[in-house]
Amino acid sequence: VPVTLLEYGLNSVTEGIDAIAHTRVVIRGENSHTATHALTGETIHRTF
Repeated sequence: VPVTLLEYGLNSVTEGIDAIAHTRVVIRGENSHTATHALTGETIHRTF
């Protein structure tokens, strides 16, 4: 399934003997569904 990578982020804490990391990935499919904002009429693409 073809997708577009919109955002990739990694936050980590590595002090001491324990390491903690949080990763965020946001993608959008090429044939994704869209929604239209009722007030502004703006088209919004679904992201995951």
